Amino acid sequence: MHFALFLVLLGGVSSSLCQVVGSPCGFAKGVTGGGNATPKKPKDIAELKSWLADDTPRVIMIDKTFNFLGSEATVTENGCRLTSSCTAANGGQDTIKTGGCDSNEKSIQVKYDKASYIGMPVGSNKSLVGVGNKGVLHGKGLRFNTGAKNIIIQNIHIDNLNPQYVWGGDAISLSGNDGVWIDHDLYYRLS
Repeated sequence: MHFALFLVLLGGVSSSLCQVVGSPCGFAKGVTGGGNATPKKPKDIAELKSWLADDTPRVIMIDKTFNFLGSEATVTENGCRLTSSCTAANGGQDTIKTGGCDSNEKSIQVKYDKASYIGMPVGSNKSLVGVGNKGVLHGKGLRFNTGAKNIIIQNIHIDNLNPQYVWGGDAISLSGNDGVWIDHDLYYRLS
């Protein structure tokens, strides 16, 4: 009986700890994200993608690493390499460039992770909240739908977006968005 009560109380505590913390100010003032929607944890990549992209207000809790590397195949295509001293062999980076190379570059083949290159679509009225330091998107960024509004991204780690290349992927891409609060996130090993 006591153990069952403890589990019920523990379940309530973990959900409340996953709510958005603080209040936005400035341009983000009034942003509520998923508002009072019941916080939920996606079970896999497919569910996370679906929840972020749909039209339903959501509070999405991330309490683990979602590993997207290899989930959408790899792409091999023409890219570019500088011909100056800042080459990849000297600590520089090759470039994923579909429009052709500049005069100081030569064309080469580049192989990259497709999941990292294009971020997950994010619709309006979403809160994406990391739990402790466990909310990790490994190999995938976020791409806010054009015109999407009222979005909170808090305590999320985004890493490993084709870091060996320039233009390998963006942690967060915005396009005509309003009412966005991005708070206490960590981005590393990006291009």
